[in-house]
Amino acid sequence: CGGRAVTGSYDRTVVVWDRARAQWMHVLKGHGGQVSCVAAHGRHVASGARDKAVYIWDATTEARVGVYNTSDAVTAVAINDRHLYVGQRNGKVEVWDRRGGSGGGGGGG
Repeated sequence: CGGRAVTGSYDRTVVVWDRARAQWMHVLKGHGGQVSCVAAHGRHVASGARDKAVYIWDATTEARVGVYNTSDAVTAVAINDRHLYVGQRNGKVEVWDRRGGSGGGGGGG
């Protein structure tokens, strides 16, 4: 995310911040539960929430470009060019192939 920082909030939003100016650039809305974790890679942001969903956002356009559904509240996310890693409250960890939307036992991209 370059010169940006990303935060998740209990108000169900993800905020992309301009670090140099210390002010928000985008507020990303869509989760149905409190956002518990975020991760960024390049221009993409992954956000996980208590609504059992992970959203992938384009941090430059504010567009939601992927949705992955899980079996429990999301507690951790990590993202790279190829994979999305998701930890859940029930202890389950899922790995999805971002290019094909497969893996993990659910979801789709």
